[in-house]
Amino acid sequence: MYEIQVPEPHYPGIEAERYKQVMAQVELADDVGFDYFWTVEHHFLREFSHCSAPEVLYGAISQRTKRIRIGHAVALLPGAYNHPVRVAERAAVLDIVSDGRMDLGTGRSTTLIEMDGFEVDPETTKAQWREAIGMIPRMWTEDPFSHAGEFYNVPPRSVIPSQCRTPIRPMWMACSQPTSFGEAGDLGIGVLCFNWAGTSNC
Repeated sequence: MYEIQVPEPHYPGIEAERYKQVMAQVELADDVGFDYFWTVEHHFLREFSHCSAPEVLYGAISQRTKRIRIGHAVALLPGAYNHPVRVAERAAVLDIVSDGRMDLGTGRSTTLIEMDGFEVDPETTKAQWREAIGMIPRMWTEDPFSHAGEFYNVPPRSVIPSQCRTPIRPMWMACSQPTSFGEAGDLGIGVLCFNWAGTSNC
């Protein structure tokens, strides 16, 4: 699991150096038998994460590895970050170029630095995520796809690419609250949790 952290002081070329290190490490992980490579999507966080366009990195990783699964942890689903159609399209392309090794994690964003920078209303992030998470799997199986909702309206369209190696692709959600675990179970999707609670590591 990578945040792609770049602590200060920053010097010319440090980000290129860090990305090359990540790619080399994932190639090694693939060779020695790791099952998953995950990265985040974050914006504006000068030291904590320099992984603002993970889908570009995933394309490079997919061509340098053979078996390790490539996990997006997470695609931010408020529409100001990523429209659900674009998320479904990018995930489908990655699934094709990686020979079916894509896992899509989703979330709603956590920091005001990021939300303010994209003009995201914190009060609507959960509702936007909930609507988007219901749309994305349908785009991979319905042709044409259409949707009329609170935040998104899509007239009948072919979302391309749609079906390829795995029409029903593995999906996950970021969870930090106890109620989120139940919601993930109700939706039938996996849980991504990095919290430590007492002596139990979730």
